Amino acid sequence: MGDPTYAVADGRVLLARGGGPGWGNVIIVLHAFLENGVRQYVQSYYGHCDTILVSAGDDVHRGQQIATIGTANGRYFAHFAF
Repeated sequence: MGDPTYAVADGRVLLARGGGPGWGNVIIVLHAFLENGVRQYVQSYYGHCDTILVSAGDDVHRGQQIATIGTANGRYFAHFAF
C-alpha cells in the first residue's frame, strides 16, 4: 500500500479520477509513437490507485511517479492493476 506507480512511457494524461466501484482511482495516459513512419497511439491504464499525483492534461515522462498503489477503496488487497 502506498508504493509508487510510474508512467510506462512519455504521454499525456487523459483521465485521473475515481473510476467507480471496483476500480478505485484510475489514470489513463495516451502515448504516441511512430511505426513505419505513421503516428500511432496507445493508452496505458493504471487502476486501484491510492493517491493520484497528476491531473488530466498533464504531460508525463517515462519513469515519472504518477500515483501510489492502493486497494480500490478497500475492495482488494493492495496491488497494481495495469
